[in-house]
Amino acid sequence: RSETQRHIHRLFRGSKVATTPHFSMDVVLNLLGQLRSGEMLLAVACYPYTLFVIGELIAWLWHPHDPAEDLTPWQITCALMNNIMLLSLFVIQHSGMKTPAFKQWVQPKVGNLERTVYTTCSSFVLHILMRNWQALGFVIWTLPTWSSLFLYVPWLCACFFLISALLCLDPFELIGIKQIFFMRDYGHSPSHYYSEKLRTFYSHVRHPVFLSVIMLMLAVRVMYIDRFLLLLFFITYMLGGTNVDEEDVKYVHENMKNKANELMRS
Repeated sequence: RSETQRHIHRLFRGSKVATTPHFSMDVVLNLLGQLRSGEMLLAVACYPYTLFVIGELIAWLWHPHDPAEDLTPWQITCALMNNIMLLSLFVIQHSGMKTPAFKQWVQPKVGNLERTVYTTCSSFVLHILMRNWQALGFVIWTLPTWSSLFLYVPWLCACFFLISALLCLDPFELIGIKQIFFMRDYGHSPSHYYSEKLRTFYSHVRHPVFLSVIMLMLAVRVMYIDRFLLLLFFITYMLGGTNVDEEDVKYVHENMKNKANELMRS
């Protein structure tokens, strides 16, 4: 076995279920050494902005802007058109940049920064959506004031699922740092070493963060029509890209059992 293969074997202390890579101390030291390169420095610099947008998203979903009242029909129409354009921009960016045609066009221009560019653009578009979203004052439902105490439970659960999903996705891989490291040292992205079941599962589901977003949007005492339409959009967008089958459920269940056993042993 070559030195490269032995090093990859040390990186992937994976189980039989999935060969998801993990960072070892050697990888961290190597990563710090590569920070002098422009690509790695740019990827690391974009990471705080992504975390900032995620934090602002949680706050925006939990405490939406106060809706405007006494709007004229023309103002309501303009607000709806504004929100529809923002959602269209989100769909075009989030799905369009994942198409093979766009990847083939952009990859020669950005090289190993492809994932960093995608994540940063997604964060930027989401930031634009939150800052320019126009709330409407039509109420769908209103819960009693005392219900606010109980709404903290689903809100905390949603935050937990959101953070857990980001950690399971590997923050270094999410922003594109790990892709740069692997492409330079091994000539392949981290996904090249995933098991076939894991790749199939990823191709059948949307981003798991969408489930947390939906839970955060439901955990409100007053639901306005613009938030309700946004909720329906996220549900439709998530279900439209989900094609989970029985094999995916078995894979997730087996993988969760292995992860639980690893935590108990540690």
